[in-house]
Parts: sequence; structure tokens; C-alpha cells
Amino acid sequence: MFQRRVPLAWRNLVHNKRRLVLSVAGIAFAVVLMFTQQGFYYTLLDSTAELIHRMDADLVLINPRRRMLTTPQPFEERYLLQTLGHPSVADVEPVYLEFLQSKLRTGKQSPRLIRVIAFDLEQSAVRFPSLTSEMLAKLDDPGTAMIDRRSKSKYFPLPLDDVNALQQANVELNNRRLEIVGTFDLGTDFINTGNLLMSSQNLAEFFPGRLGRFGDPLETIDVGLVKLHADADPETVRDELAGIVRVDASLSRRENPVRKVEVLTKQQFLEREQEYWRKGTPIGFVFTLGQGLGFFVGIVICYQIIFSGLSDLQAEFATVKAIGYRNRFLVGQVFAQSIYLAIFGFIPGCLVSIGLFHVLSSETGLIMEMVASRAMYVFLATVVMCLVSGCLAVRKILRLDPAELF
Repeated sequence: MFQRRVPLAWRNLVHNKRRLVLSVAGIAFAVVLMFTQQGFYYTLLDSTAELIHRMDADLVLINPRRRMLTTPQPFEERYLLQTLGHPSVADVEPVYLEFLQSKLRTGKQSPRLIRVIAFDLEQSAVRFPSLTSEMLAKLDDPGTAMIDRRSKSKYFPLPLDDVNALQQANVELNNRRLEIVGTFDLGTDFINTGNLLMSSQNLAEFFPGRLGRFGDPLETIDVGLVKLHADADPETVRDELAGIVRVDASLSRRENPVRKVEVLTKQQFLEREQEYWRKGTPIGFVFTLGQGLGFFVGIVICYQIIFSGLSDLQAEFATVKAIGYRNRFLVGQVFAQSIYLAIFGFIPGCLVSIGLFHVLSSETGLIMEMVASRAMYVFLATVVMCLVSGCLAVRKILRLDPAELF
């Protein structure tokens, strides 16, 4: 006669509803902790690289000493123009970034540094999908700019939802009247608390002595964008352009002359930016360490939960051993219970983390998103965390002697 197998692990888990709720809450807390640490880590990488993602280019020219976008290391325009001599180059566009002199005052607030992004609006070298042709036309007017709607409102208290009120707001950039004609969407990072978008001509008017190196402020290029023809291979052209872009004439007598410009693919530029933040800054190390600590704390929490549950069921497990079940069966039940806890704890933990990410993103302007691949990583970490905790806690069951207990 067929006998249905009793789901012992499931029954052990759900027989005490109060303990089940507390256990799930503990696992969910560990999940939220891991999600938070992971979220901050990827926020560091995603937020600092978001502007690079928006750049419409196949190749990028930068000063070799520029380790990140906020490093004030420009290069001369002539190096960018030299790339036009390559048959695979379709177009080049300069991008200007200013954050050393750009002090924005709103109302009676103290001036705050804000990053200014400028380029030729007709070419749209940097993509902002929310900008229409009418909005871009307004930026051609002298003394105008658009502000990132995700700029920190604490520092830039402006009516971002009311265009008419925004245009009438009392705003000054470097002690000059600035008219804010609209908003765009980019986001802040761990250095920049806000962003302004303006035409290259307006940049020249507001920063006539920008960096004070090459005379014309528009000759101090921060990032040069190179568009290739559709049939061109970016890596091949990159290697060829490295030989075309000459070094400065004053350095030609050196045995190893210093190259003024470095040619990178867009992906290389992106990876270089993220690599600097991940390994070249203390904050990158802190967030990396935080992920490991979150996992370790989760193991401690899970161990306490599983160990406590097994301690309350010592008599039951001893009875199972006394009637002939082997340790392998008991270990399987503990592992099954650990996996149940991982699943039950992950679901509310993930939902809470989604809400937490939304609040943090809204308040800070940083990019904090729940990505499916990253969520799956946390889920697998939760399962491993619970299984490791189960391995540590099951030793108590394996040492049980039914004769001593009864």
C-alpha cells in the first residue's frame, strides 16, 4: 500500500506561526542588509558612469592624466581635429565639463558648486531623451541653461515641476543672471550634487577664462567624441588613431615624449571610470567590504534562527533517531528547512529593498535600481547563507543521543 511521505522539514517550520514570522523577519533583515550594501556599491559605479553612457560616440579622446570625469585635465582642440584625417571617422564633437568655477546661487541660498555640461546642441553629442527640439532651441538663447531635475533639492531649491515659475526664479551662475528654461534627467553621483546643461557658446560666456590654458575657452576640451562610419571596427581605428594624434611639438626631442591625448573605445572609457572608483578610492573599498560584511552578518542571524529552532525540537529529532533514521536524513531535513527560510525571507526582503531603493534614489538623485541579475545574485547568496548556517547548526542534532535524552 502506498504511503505518503511526511514533509517533516515543512511541518517543523510552520508548526509555530509566531516563530515562523520572527524567523522570516530575521532572514528578511539580512536580505535587506545585503541588498543595501550591494545597492550602494553599484550606485557608486552606475552614477559616476551615467554621463558616459549618454555619450554618442564610438571612440573617446581624453587627457591621459584624466583618471575620472571630475578630474580637471583638458586637452587642446587640435588633437581632436587631427582624427578627421582618418577615412573611417565620420564626425567629431567636443564635450565641455566645468565644476571648479561653476557656483550656482538660487534665491538667498549660499552658492553651491554644480557640474556644467556643454556641447554643440545641433549635434547632440550627449543623448538626453527627454529633451525636445523646442527645448534645445531655448538653450541657444544667451544666458540660458537647463537643470537636472534630480539635482539635490536641499542645495538647489527650485520649482522643477513648474516651467514658468522656473524661468522666473532668481538664479545666478558665477554672479551672472542665469535663466533656467527647463529640466533634463541625468542624476547625481558621489561628487556632483547637481547638473546644468547649456550650449557651448553659453559656456564660453559664463567661463571666459576657463582653466586659463589655451586662450579660447572652447579650445579646452574635456572629452572628445569620435563617430565612425558603420563599417568601421572601433578597436582597429583606435589603434590607428593613436599613431595619427601627434604629441606636442615641444616634447618631440624627448626619447619618450609625453602623449597629450589618449584614444579609447567608449567601453574602455567606461571601464576606466568604474575601475578608478572601485579600486582607486576609499569609498569603493568600503562598499566592497560592506558586501562581505553583509553576508557574514546574515550568516550569524540565520545561524541563531536555525539553531534556536533545532534546540526546541531536540526531543523530536531524538525520537526520529531512536526509531532508526540516519543522520543523513536529519541533515537533509535541516537543509530543506534552511532553503524554505531562504525563500520566505528573500521575498519580503526584496520588496522592502525595492521601496528603500526608490526612497534613496528620490532623496539623493543617485541611481539605485533593482536589476534582475543582481537580485538573483542576492537570492543565491541568501540560499548559501542559510545552508552554511544550517551546516553549523545541524551539529547539535548529529550529537544527540536518544538514550541520554530519554
